[in-house]
Amino acid sequence: MERKEDPILRVVNLKKHFPLGGRFFGKGSGSVKAVDGVNLEIEGGQTVALVGESGCGKTTLGRAILRLIDITSGEIYFRDVNLLNLNKKEMREMRMNMQLVQQDIQSALDPRMTIKASVGEGLVVYGIDKGKELREKVLSLLQKVGLGEEHLNRFPQEFSGGQRQRVCISRALALNPKFIILDEPTASLDVSVQAQILNLLRDLQNELELTYLFISHDLSVVRYISDEVYVMYLGKIVEKAGTRDIFKRQLHPYTSTLFSAIPIPDPNVKRERLRLKGEVPSAIDPPSGCSFHPRCPDAREICSEVEPELRAVEGGRLVACHLYN
Repeated sequence: MERKEDPILRVVNLKKHFPLGGRFFGKGSGSVKAVDGVNLEIEGGQTVALVGESGCGKTTLGRAILRLIDITSGEIYFRDVNLLNLNKKEMREMRMNMQLVQQDIQSALDPRMTIKASVGEGLVVYGIDKGKELREKVLSLLQKVGLGEEHLNRFPQEFSGGQRQRVCISRALALNPKFIILDEPTASLDVSVQAQILNLLRDLQNELELTYLFISHDLSVVRYISDEVYVMYLGKIVEKAGTRDIFKRQLHPYTSTLFSAIPIPDPNVKRERLRLKGEVPSAIDPPSGCSFHPRCPDAREICSEVEPELRAVEGGRLVACHLYN
């Protein structure tokens, strides 16, 4: 598929800080810096992967992009429209173009609603289809993901994990979006089912000209489906590169550690796994300078004093590390 020159999505210095308060912390005692100054661009037709350890802010970033949660500061542009300038009615219309496939497939579907009702809910809410037309549209959506007429009046608890994910994908497609955030879409599935879902996502992308932000911690899956990779650590992007380049060579020490943990499906081949010292710092009180420096095997004095900027290095790759200044 040909790529468009202008990004379909552009995120500029996005921050989401959750204020602390209540019985245990008290008012005004700080905030959790879940997303702390993220810049991100996705071209039309691309699959961009966002990777990092659990708790690094990946899901929060995805929800902030869709304005499902309020942001602290920054800008979000979808097709050059700043989403933060839209009122509720305008944002409601914009969400037809931007959809989400959630991480937890067990809670993503209402157990009291049939599959027909779940998949068709958006069509009803937006007044697009009803009656016979609604049934035909829902059936068409289910058929796109490999399900059929016999599934229309069933309930979520009658489906396997893979089938539930297919239902969730069909629901995301209902309003004919061009951009979908996939939050760990294969995390709770068996390996064989993962492959089926990934192939389905690629086929749908080619057929419907979709753009994906693919959030995952499974780097083997990322290698298969993505065009570019953003690496996130403690609310910040520390490296960005094309998939082929980043799997061939990692620049940031944190990225190298992540990739060293990828299993090799050959018992005769061994890879030296890099292990980090210490624990992930708190997002309430992150370290000064580079937030990774307390765990970094290549840390220098400047790393604890000055925060590195995300800057272009070889081949247009981006990295936030003093080793490359």
